[in-house]
Amino acid sequence: MEVKILNKEKNKLRLLVKGETHTLLNLIADYGNKDPKIKFIGYSIPHPLKTEAELNLQTIDEDPIQALKRQVSKATIDLEQLQKVFNSVFTNNKSKEKGPSK
Repeated sequence: MEVKILNKEKNKLRLLVKGETHTLLNLIADYGNKDPKIKFIGYSIPHPLKTEAELNLQTIDEDPIQALKRQVSKATIDLEQLQKVFNSVFTNNKSKEKGPSK
């Protein structure tokens, strides 16, 4: 993945994200839409055959890079928790699937 800053202002940020499309950017946008300090967050994919997208972010009186970092941190924490839950479930299920030993 490659990220390039296309434009940065006091409370606005526009990035070009190469190597990612809906999967990651939709997750980040979803977290951003729940943050009261973010006025707008969204992304567009200029061409469907290219794996690159533009992420746009506008904050309410906050550095947009810090706001974006916060969204990535929130997503990371939740994904780590999900991984722990999955690992626990799959570990418990493996021991149950083996059945009685002979």
